[in-house]
Amino acid sequence: MAGRRPRILLNPSCQYGNRILGPDGEEWYNEGIEMYRLALRVRRHLVADGRCDVALTRHGETAPSLLADEMAMARGSGADVLLAIHSNAPGASNPEGRGQITFYRDDDPRSRFLAEAVHEPLLAATREIYPQVLDRGVATHPKRLTALWDPGMTSTLIEVLYHTHPLERPLLRDPSFQDRAGRALAAGLLHYLLPAG
Repeated sequence: MAGRRPRILLNPSCQYGNRILGPDGEEWYNEGIEMYRLALRVRRHLVADGRCDVALTRHGETAPSLLADEMAMARGSGADVLLAIHSNAPGASNPEGRGQITFYRDDDPRSRFLAEAVHEPLLAATREIYPQVLDRGVATHPKRLTALWDPGMTSTLIEVLYHTHPLERPLLRDPSFQDRAGRALAAGLLHYLLPAG
């Protein structure tokens, strides 16, 4: 990165099918929409800092998008790091379905450093308003996640909270929480890319 500004690529989830509906069919939550809004907050804080260039893998909170196309765009972007931003739902490893976890690529030590750099400030920021948040740490994933293995750069994927959890879903939708989380994730990215800054 010597001689040029660091470049960050934000990859908000395009999983519009991950929805929570209310009893009358109203949409209570949509992962693709809310994670795009969060990514905009991350970008806003990075732009305000002014030391890095930043882009998103899609443009518009309801813009049709395929992950394969986003990864092709990532490979041609010249970015230094990619941060994939998701919300979570229960699985066999965490049936209670709550908390924050960040995944890294196990064959790239830089991926783990990046995961730690974004995980810790987000966890601290979340704990200020949600002290009982479960820290599930940084980990490898049992599957070969596309956003970790295909973008052609150091990457990490953060599951901010669980959209299926009754306390966490409202936070994920709350613009003030999205701004808090965006500020924390931006700080983590800056710390990774510009540790002396």
